[in-house]
Amino acid sequence: MNLVFIRHGKTENYDVGKRQGPDSKLGKTGQKQALKIANRLKKSNLKFDQVITSSWVRASQTAEKIAKKTGLSLSEHPMIHEYISNSILVNQPIQGELVKEYEQAVRDKGINFEWKFRGEGESLRDVINRAIAFKKELLNFHQNRNYIIVSHGLFITTF
Repeated sequence: MNLVFIRHGKTENYDVGKRQGPDSKLGKTGQKQALKIANRLKKSNLKFDQVITSSWVRASQTAEKIAKKTGLSLSEHPMIHEYISNSILVNQPIQGELVKEYEQAVRDKGINFEWKFRGEGESLRDVINRAIAFKKELLNFHQNRNYIIVSHGLFITTF
């Protein structure tokens, strides 16, 4: 089994200095990034069976460009989305007080895999467990296949 992990392109929220959420769409830069990686994969000598994507908009938009360019089928997977942060952070300005509070809390918590900002969202342990479950699924049911997996930074890191 060969896996190529691709992080989604940059979002509209990124372009205007706001935190992302599940519905954040690719921005102009992200659209170009997605097309660039799609072209690279098309020109490569690598052989894949399918593109698997997170259902979150920015990842699925990136994956759609890759699937279209490479001619591969595309499927969404429910376990490979990004860390679900506390919903109050979505669309907050990166330089805003709430985001600064969150960033300070991250620094202050130390190594705590169970921590959630203000007690809501996912913990790092939750993301790790999703990554482990996805890995087991791949190993148990997809040993002889090769995939392009379009996901998110923290999920890819934990995988």
